[in-house]
Amino acid sequence: MSLTAQPSGLVPAYHPSGEIRSIVHEGILMPGTNVAINKGQPVFLFRGTGAAQNGVTIPSGQVVLVPFNPASIGNAGSALTTNTLVLAQPIYGVFAGCEYQDVTGAWQESNFWPAGQVCFPGTFVRAIIWQDPLIEYTIQTDAALVVATTLGDGLSRFDGLQGQLNQATMANAASPPGVGLSQCTFLGGVGNLVAKGTQGQLQITKVDPSILNQAPNDPFLQVQVRIALPQTAANIPSTI
Repeated sequence: MSLTAQPSGLVPAYHPSGEIRSIVHEGILMPGTNVAINKGQPVFLFRGTGAAQNGVTIPSGQVVLVPFNPASIGNAGSALTTNTLVLAQPIYGVFAGCEYQDVTGAWQESNFWPAGQVCFPGTFVRAIIWQDPLIEYTIQTDAALVVATTLGDGLSRFDGLQGQLNQATMANAASPPGVGLSQCTFLGGVGNLVAKGTQGQLQITKVDPSILNQAPNDPFLQVQVRIALPQTAANIPSTI
């Protein structure tokens, strides 16, 4: 798999407790939001300014859920900037799916939010999010990292290194229609790992042990990461 580009976004793989839990939020995903949010897509909370964003008018001060997407990226608490990639954007969590009542009032469960979905009047969307900062995720690189160090056993190790999330490949449209899986990847290449003492969005903890026969120079390596720049917890600067 590390020889073929098959990204599935951020996929939960591990938690120290042995149990990976998602949290259900009502009212932070607005009905009618006209951008899709796919499973495995990083998301952040945006404070409304009274203007229309993603097809919905957000009252000033109201906090809503926004996907990392080249068409809808902005700093938390400020207006969204169209087609501007913000690599320093904190991550609230990872989208796991949603529940909503359609126009007939029937409950629907989906692993992604369909762009422009109209809901039954007066109802809330339930957004399901993985947001515990201790969760580790599997993610595929979009290019070889080629900076793996090895010991006598020849296994590659990345512990402590951090890199930036490649938002250029996060466009929700990259997902096949109706599938609803994120296509986001980890930004590969030696120059894209941040220096010691600086802040990245994801911290590499290890090469994904569930993928057998991976080599350090594989073009689409599967690695496990933690969110190093969470929106609701302390940041984790690079220490290596």
